[in-house]
Amino acid sequence: MHPSNHEEYSKRILQILEDENLQFKMGKKANEFVSCKFDIERIVLENIEFYKSILNHDK
Repeated sequence: MHPSNHEEYSKRILQILEDENLQFKMGKKANEFVSCKFDIERIVLENIEFYKSILNHDK
């Protein structure tokens, strides 16, 4: 659904506002997404590998 489809977009917003079960499911999925994508341990390891590659590149 594209945001420029205002009628469909507004229906979906109302659907979310009226359905507590849907709100819970969406919140859970959003939490899982954020927890995975922004996991501090993963980000730290990626940064370490990035800086190692830069340091090794100059040798």
